Amino acid sequence: MLDLRLLTQGVTSMVRAGLGVAVMPLLAVWGQRDDEALSFHPLEPAVPDRVVHLVWRGTLSPLAGRLRDVAVDAGRRLVSELTLAQAASRPRP
Repeated sequence: MLDLRLLTQGVTSMVRAGLGVAVMPLLAVWGQRDDEALSFHPLEPAVPDRVVHLVWRGTLSPLAGRLRDVAVDAGRRLVSELTLAQAASRPRP
């Protein structure tokens, strides 16, 4: 199975080394946004958001239900954080 983290790290390493540019989802490079060797530029018009689903079979156990609740909460916090970051990165008129 392909480890997408390794692919992301490989692509950003090549960009950091001056070997090109990459179009990547912000979430894929979120932990690298403070890297001064990289420059992030939002695409305008913005690419549509993606929809993520949780899928399970049958009835959830209490532990799986808690995992679902944690995942939903983390997703909401991430959307809020990304929205604030995108608003802060937009040029002001």
